[in-house]
This record gives sequence, structure tokens and C-alpha cells, in this order.
Amino acid sequence: YPVFTGQAKEDLSNEDFQPFAKQVVMKGLDEWSKMNPQDLSKLAKYFKDIAEIRQHTEASKAKIVTKYKQNVLSGLPDKYAKPLGKEHMELLIVEGDSAGGMAKNARDRERQGVFPIRGKMPNAFQKSYKEFMANAEVQAIIHILLGGKDYNRKFDPYKDCIYEKVVFTSDADVDGAHICALLLRFFVLYMPQLIEAGKVYKAVPPLYSIVNGRGKNEHTTYFTEQIDIVRYNQKNFSQKHTLKYSGKDGKALTSRELTQLFMVNSDYLYEMNRLSTTYAMDPLLFETVLLYKYNEKSSAALKKKIKKDYRFMDVIKRNGIDVVDGTIDKSYRLYITDRLIEDCKPIFDIIKDNKECYYIMDGKEASLYEIMTEYENCLPSELQRYKGLGEMDPDELAESTLDPFGGRTLIRYTMDSAKEEIEAIRVYESKLSKLLDLVGEVNRQDLLD
Repeated sequence: YPVFTGQAKEDLSNEDFQPFAKQVVMKGLDEWSKMNPQDLSKLAKYFKDIAEIRQHTEASKAKIVTKYKQNVLSGLPDKYAKPLGKEHMELLIVEGDSAGGMAKNARDRERQGVFPIRGKMPNAFQKSYKEFMANAEVQAIIHILLGGKDYNRKFDPYKDCIYEKVVFTSDADVDGAHICALLLRFFVLYMPQLIEAGKVYKAVPPLYSIVNGRGKNEHTTYFTEQIDIVRYNQKNFSQKHTLKYSGKDGKALTSRELTQLFMVNSDYLYEMNRLSTTYAMDPLLFETVLLYKYNEKSSAALKKKIKKDYRFMDVIKRNGIDVVDGTIDKSYRLYITDRLIEDCKPIFDIIKDNKECYYIMDGKEASLYEIMTEYENCLPSELQRYKGLGEMDPDELAESTLDPFGGRTLIRYTMDSAKEEIEAIRVYESKLSKLLDLVGEVNRQDLLD
């Protein structure tokens, strides 16, 4: 019976079966060619064209010059930090020289090699073979993985690749995700054997950390997802506050509903403070105006609400425009124009994802602004947000992201998962506005950082 090599099953590995397979195939081709001479002629022309293209490609390969700076002794890239051992080795492809320097200090020197890439490599799907292989960092990665050998499309992932794992190690932001996607395209097109062999991974660095305990009991908790830090802080909030729906039943929010509330409104305070500062308004008063406009309440209803909550504030008409005018701690005046409504679209987009605009917090009615203010007040003072791998010290980077024996998180790619991720990135590249819909992956903090 036949035994094949690799997942693609292109080659027979048992020699005793090969003569029989060859005889059956040749006999079938011979009979087919006699019955289909015109198709045979088309195939012959096709094979001739392919041969000419291959000859041209092989000739162009010889013209590709090594562009990366080489180590005088090894001939490998000068920026490459080689592991000292020879077993269970990992290549960490790191985003940027800064992170690369930290990774070199944080790595397991026996097992882990580090190669920092500068910026974003070319898109393998949009460049010709010659253009792509002329890139210095592409050349460097290939030579590192193949132990200094020249590239051969049919290399053996076990015999020719000296590494057990290849780990993409980039920042936990949108830019880092794009770098991983470009690396993935490179491997899918030119080194798919490594993915099929289960050797290609993506590291998941933390977004936040909190130091707990003191002295010998001190330890750091890392959070790789926004939702993880929300769940952590939610416990602090629930210890200090009760939160119920404002409807007739007045049910308390469940843990899951609290998580959803805090996730949906993660940018609410920022947007409200930004716009209330722009329009020189008290943020709570500004929020009242926006909530009433969002719910399409009448000018009379808004006037009634403001007169109830703010003794010296009023809503008046000027040239057909509602104007909020009066004094709280100082004088305020807000013209409710179409321009104002358009500027406040980011807030309206957040509001529409909420079940209610007002809740009962600690027995009193509270708006989203008041709730999210209390939520942020509950954030631990020790909370640290990482903007990139280069900002971690070596101990933090090792413990959270690199240590093979620690609590790091790696995602292993398969050909199916790689193609899915590439396709997702391709969609967002073609329609950049869709990036803003990626809840938990693209948020205001990412854009600010």
C-alpha cells in the first residue's frame, strides 16, 4: 500500500510501491493521450511555457545579492543572537531593535535565538519572487532558519530547519498584529512546510500588569486581553458599589452584564470629557443634554430635566435654536446645533450599545458618566499598561512573554488558521473603516499609543 510524505501527499516514501505507481500512471497517460491529441498539444505548450518561466526564475535567483549585514565569523545576520544550545531551539522574530535588545537580555540563552526586524517587511502576496527575496530581512530570516543554507522551496522542515519553534513576537496593538500578518504571508507562500509541521507560533504579550503582595509574597499578574482587566476591576467595583437597572423590576446587574457594561463604555469617559472641554461645559450637564437629544426628547422635556437638576440653569430659544444657559459653579452656554450633534457622534455610537442610559447605583439614579467615573476610580494604582515590548524590563518580558517554562501564551498556526487570519487582515486593509469595529482589538488607547 502507498505511504506518502507530508500533509500534501505529493511524494511516495516507500520505494517498493513506486514502480507499480509509475507503471499505472504511464499506462493511463498513454491511453489518454491517444484519445485526446488536441488536449495533449495544449498541455505540451503549457509545460513548455512553465519551463521557460522556471528557467527565467532560476536565472533571477542567481542575481539576488545578500543585503543584510553579516557576522564576519558565522556569515549569519549581524543582529541575530544565536542560542548556545543545540536542542529544543526557538527563533524569536521580534518587532524593532528596542524590543530586540530587551529580548536578547530576557531570553533563555540555551534555547532561544533572537532576530529583530525593523519596521514592516514587504507583502509577499504583492511582490514578485525577485522583489521579495531581495529584502534584507527576508534573506536574513531564511538563512537563520536554514542554518546558513540557500533557499530551496522544497526544503525539509525537520532536517533543514534548525529550529523547533518560530515565534512572531510583536507589540500587543494593531501595528503589531499587522506585522504578524505580513510575517504570516511570508511563511504561507515561501515556507509553508514549517506551518504544516506545527513550528510557527505567535506570542501573546500582556496589555496590563498588576503587582500583588509585598516582599517574598510579591507577584505580578499579567493580562493579555482588555476583558481580563475589566473582569479583575469589576470585583473591586462590586465590593464598593451596587448597580441595578432603573426599570420597575430593579434587578441587580449580573457579573456578565457588568462586564458587558464596562467593556461597551471603555471610551465613554474620554469622549465625554474631550467634548465637554471643547464646548466649555460641565460634563454631567453636557451628558444630560446629549442623552435627551439621543432619545429624541422634546425641548420642553429637556428644559424640565435641567431645571430639576440645576437650579440656575435653563433652556431657551434663540433664532430657533435650543440654548442651555445659566450658572452652576460658573456660567455655561451651549448652543444645540447640528454641528454639535455631528461632533458628538462617537458618544452616540457608544450610547446605542447600552441597554439603559441611567441605572441605580448605591440606591440613587446614576448616569453612564457617573458609573464609569466610579469604575475608573476602582482601578488599582499599581496598574501598568504596556505600550510595547521595548518598554518592559527583561524580567517582565521573560516572565510574561518569552520564558518556555513560565506562564507565556503562544498561539500555534495551522494552514487553515493562517489563511483565516490573512483573509481577515486583507478585508480590513481593503476597508480601513472596519478596523474601528474590532471591539477589544482596536480601541482608543491603541490609537493614542
